[in-house]
Amino acid sequence: MKTLYTTMLATLVFSTAAMASTSTGIKLDVISHVSDQAVVKVTQDGQPLANYPVEIKGLGEQNRMTDENGQLVVSNAAGSGSKYILTVEDAQGQQVSEQVFLKNKRQ
Repeated sequence: MKTLYTTMLATLVFSTAAMASTSTGIKLDVISHVSDQAVVKVTQDGQPLANYPVEIKGLGEQNRMTDENGQLVVSNAAGSGSKYILTVEDAQGQQVSEQVFLKNKRQ
């Protein structure tokens, strides 16, 4: 029974991860996460999306653009650890979001 439950849970996790892209193939990944910073990559059909807007919600809301490699670095500017929600939207208005918890530099 435990094996069945573990298999079902793993299937759910992988199914959810597979849905982390839009129908147009835009995908948002947190590719590196160290302490108070995260590197985010935005791709479409495996190719990086340069100068693509990413909405960042944490302490307030801001929009930033990816670099020429489809990446951007998100840093925690708060005095304590904070949750950030990163969102991209395709041309049809479909959104993909990832959530990351960034520690305080001193933690």
